[in-house]
Amino acid sequence: KEHNGRVDILFNVAGVLGDSKNTPGPERNVTQFNQEWFEMQMNVNAIGPMMIAQALVPFMKVSRKDLKNGSRAQSVVVNMSARVGSIADNEGGLGWHSYRMSKAALNMGTRTLAHELKRSGIWTIALYPGFTDTAMSVPFQRPGMKEKGMIFPVDFTVGRMLDVVENMDEKHSGGLFDWSGIALPF
Repeated sequence: KEHNGRVDILFNVAGVLGDSKNTPGPERNVTQFNQEWFEMQMNVNAIGPMMIAQALVPFMKVSRKDLKNGSRAQSVVVNMSARVGSIADNEGGLGWHSYRMSKAALNMGTRTLAHELKRSGIWTIALYPGFTDTAMSVPFQRPGMKEKGMIFPVDFTVGRMLDVVENMDEKHSGGLFDWSGIALPF
């Protein structure tokens, strides 16, 4: 803001899943629910990104005049989500109740912001980065997964997600997409 007086893109990448050893989550079943952990998941994974967007939206607005004459493109809010946050794609399995619910809430926030912010020249998108080699994925990595290409290097994931954002159009705003640009159901 200080240099240009504006923000063109916001990447909300903070997130927490847990490791089941040092944290109460991710929960494998309902008996493992922990209210403090649940609230923290919602705060970090859903509420936090919405509050950051709220603070930066005034610096992201693009006038219709600037859009029309091509002097400035739309601004974009990018929220890191997860495939397991898709209600339609929840076919059962691993539990992760609070994480899944917090990412589903983030997806809804992304969609709701898209409706409101399009009038201000701002698009939104929720991106699932895939299984990427970060501290968050380490507790779930198994021997041989990297060698089989099942875990993406960070630079690969970042490059693919930047491609998705760069190739974004208005029809994508409010959607949930994976690292390769494939639309995922909500």
